[in-house]
Amino acid sequence: FVIAGSPSVMQGLFEHAKRHLKGGQKVEARSVVIDLGEGTIAEPLAMLQARYRDIDIGSYPQMGTGGFRVSLVLRGTDGALLERVRGGLKQMLRDLGGNPVDEDADATPAAAS
Repeated sequence: FVIAGSPSVMQGLFEHAKRHLKGGQKVEARSVVIDLGEGTIAEPLAMLQARYRDIDIGSYPQMGTGGFRVSLVLRGTDGALLERVRGGLKQMLRDLGGNPVDEDADATPAAAS
């Protein structure tokens, strides 16, 4: 579905469309922010993604008042698995010389994969 228009028009269209949507398992997110560039983390991150196919991994570079950083967001339906993968991700980032910090999943960029 593609829904455009003013908020009141969009809401009306969504009310009609949602009857056709099915619910599924709740998707959870865990995120880590890192001070390493995407070029540095790309290959190890791809290897991690290949190992855990049930988890989606997104990488979102940002430039803010604190300088450059990359938010790495893990999404999946198994919270325990997400925590294990986040732990492994943080160790991988430390091994690359970074300083990973847990980030509030509610602050995830809107363009998540």
